[in-house]
Amino acid sequence: MNTNEEKNEVVIINHDTFPRGWCSNLYMFLCLTSFGATLFFASPVVFTGLLILGMLLLVLVVCIVIIGEIRMKKEARRLRIAAELGDAEAQHRLGNCYCYGNGVPEDKSEGIRWYCKSAEQGYAPALTDLGSSYLYGMGVPKNREEVIKYFRQAAELGVAEAQWFLGKSYLYGNGVPQSQAKAMIWFHQAAEQGHEGAILRLRELENGVPETA
Repeated sequence: MNTNEEKNEVVIINHDTFPRGWCSNLYMFLCLTSFGATLFFASPVVFTGLLILGMLLLVLVVCIVIIGEIRMKKEARRLRIAAELGDAEAQHRLGNCYCYGNGVPEDKSEGIRWYCKSAEQGYAPALTDLGSSYLYGMGVPKNREEVIKYFRQAAELGVAEAQWFLGKSYLYGNGVPQSQAKAMIWFHQAAEQGHEGAILRLRELENGVPETA
């Protein structure tokens, strides 16, 4: 990837995830703490107590994870019913479930399929996620033309991040003919919504400050 492309990358993907990682991290921390404590307390009673505590905590962590998985599967089933009835938001969220394996087996191609159904109805989050998917090759081959197409549609719907992305695309000529004038139009639209990156870039361009990533 060349320098200009690196300047233009932006993560916009939105997804619904259950914070499972913190459970295992918490258990690991408690296990290490318990092990460290046994170095200072050699008493069999203390050791047994810590062992029991560790087992109870393990059971608690497992229960939390299982409950989380059950909730995600239930939510995925609910979303599928709404998505099949044509609800654009549900289609987008179901796409997230498939892309990240939340409540259903991970299947990025299926996730993209639901993103497309949602995007066909003009749902802005689905448009930005499709643009990001083509940008990074997530479930689809990288394709700069598709990136610009979906981000442009999202930008026209008023998504500040998409407007910012298009502004950078025009500024550096990534996927579109280079045009500072068009870049500033999109930067202005994003800045009007309080996008800090767009506000800063506009200030730099208007003051003649050299371009930065």
